[in-house]
Amino acid sequence: HQRSFDLATVPGADLETRLEQLAAWIVAAHARGERYGLRVGIRDIPPGAGNEHRERCLDALALYGVAS
Repeated sequence: HQRSFDLATVPGADLETRLEQLAAWIVAAHARGERYGLRVGIRDIPPGAGNEHRERCLDALALYGVAS
């Protein structure tokens, strides 16, 4: 099973809530062994799996809007 997560489509009252929801979905998909990709702003991480991929996606969320 493969998923694609996109910040632009996540419902939520504010950016922080939406980023937290994406992080939760990434952790859950990783725990299920699913492949998933992530789009955050202009950053597009292709589908992948494993610990390194999870960390790459979570780092992208943590740094979103910080270094612009």
